[in-house]
Amino acid sequence: MNNQDDMAMKKIFLVFISMVLTCITHAQKVGVGTGTPAAKLEVRGVFANPTIPGIGSTGILRIGVAANEGIDIGKAISTPFAGWIQAGYNGTEGDPLSLQPSGGSVGIGTINPSISAALEIKSTSQGFLPPRMTHAARGSIIGPEAGLLIWCSDCGVAGEIQVHNGTTWTNMIGGPTALGIGENYGGGKVAYILKPGDPGYIAGEIHGLIAAPTDQSTGSSWGCPGINIQGANGIALGTGNQNTIDIINTCPESGIAARKCSDLILGGFSDWYLPSRDELNKLSLNRVPIGGFADALYWSSSEFTNNDAFDQFIFSGFQCDGYKGDTDRVRAVRSF
Repeated sequence: MNNQDDMAMKKIFLVFISMVLTCITHAQKVGVGTGTPAAKLEVRGVFANPTIPGIGSTGILRIGVAANEGIDIGKAISTPFAGWIQAGYNGTEGDPLSLQPSGGSVGIGTINPSISAALEIKSTSQGFLPPRMTHAARGSIIGPEAGLLIWCSDCGVAGEIQVHNGTTWTNMIGGPTALGIGENYGGGKVAYILKPGDPGYIAGEIHGLIAAPTDQSTGSSWGCPGINIQGANGIALGTGNQNTIDIINTCPESGIAARKCSDLILGGFSDWYLPSRDELNKLSLNRVPIGGFADALYWSSSEFTNNDAFDQFIFSGFQCDGYKGDTDRVRAVRSF
């Protein structure tokens, strides 16, 4: 092929490219992964290629820096079919993703975000929803920055907004945060906070149960089978202390579950007692943040019959009645 032929081929190629560009410009559609594009340029991906961690996805567009790393834009295939954008490795490990990294304003619900705001969310029917987590999960945040904001779902009576001030977590006005389940307090771990409708609940005040951080016994009897312990039949929240007093006053046996708790001095507190049936159930429900429990039966202070008392499998939550002479594990509580 001579130079003239070469030049002719180049002209033909340039004309062809010009025609393609003209077609695209004048309402033609281009599809990648589809023969029926719905937009000027539509890129359709393959199901779960890549995946959002834990979620299948489709309609993937990748701006890649490597075969398995880049920025992905896609749409989740399950209801509500959410659109998403992520930066990461192979759809499993998230990397930081910045919008307007060099400044500017980002708007959600508005095309004219205020120049005084880095982010403006505009709505008259929706609110801003911060990350929601338990007190225990909050403690797993690595290096919280000053100004970091969360909703602590099990702090206080009904949860609260909390902000980190660079040193500690505070409430929205800079005061101490409400207590959270599993928090070290009152000689042990916060096990339960009374809610409206609970016996002993007082509006505007924080009361509840503190659990000892470890078991007081790996195997103690309830004591005195065949003997009715007058007054030790309380099962509700707030009855465990009186149950324990009645057991100690009536049953002379040493080493029984109630005595293990009554004799306990921990964290400067000596008002520990064996929890009632309902109080023990709160320990079961919050066993993870409280910690230190075995997958075993634990005694309550609630008598069932002359020969039996209520106990509970802490991990499964199943409550039953056990023979008073049997040996169960023991965990003391106190009220605050």
